[in-house]
Amino acid sequence: MDEEAFKFSGKSTRKWVAQPKGKPKEKVSPKESGETPVRDMFLEHLEERSKSLSDYEQNIDTLTDVIGSKDFLDTMLSSKLTFRQAIEQNKYAAAFLSNDNSKFEKLIDTLGESFEYVHSEAIRNSRNTALGKESKSNADIFAQTMGEHLNKVRDEGHTTMRSIAERFNKLGVKSARGYDWSHTTVNQLIKRRKALGLETDTKDAGLDMD
Repeated sequence: MDEEAFKFSGKSTRKWVAQPKGKPKEKVSPKESGETPVRDMFLEHLEERSKSLSDYEQNIDTLTDVIGSKDFLDTMLSSKLTFRQAIEQNKYAAAFLSNDNSKFEKLIDTLGESFEYVHSEAIRNSRNTALGKESKSNADIFAQTMGEHLNKVRDEGHTTMRSIAERFNKLGVKSARGYDWSHTTVNQLIKRRKALGLETDTKDAGLDMD
């Protein structure tokens, strides 16, 4: 076959080699990629919840700093404010109430009740202490004034607590509480006078109940 005939014979000397085809891209479903509306909503909820908890913790820290400060407590006590009133007047803490947050409302009410209890107990104890001091002072004064009556009945020969009590009652001398005397109240009177240095052991030597 001559060259011209070969040229148009339709045959080619080039060997055709099939090229390898690339791997087709696999279709990934939304479920496999994780990009689903449910998952997105869940992640969004978690993010909001995390932010909410973080804000709550920060607010708790701020509230703790406020109520733990000496100025806050001094203002509340000196102005005779309730805990809630003191919170409302504090520019840092008042924001918690304006947020309409039920958790903080409950927390503030609970703390307010606790402060009220502690405050009332402190006042009661203070009054009791003052009354106790006043009572002791009055008892000391009474013991001092009874010296003249004791000396009088002793000079009359009354040597026992019971006989002294009977003599006081006949004379119309009342005890510190305004009652009749007994050997017990006479004994208490003499003990108090001893504590004040107004009685000596020799002064009532042999003085007994009967």
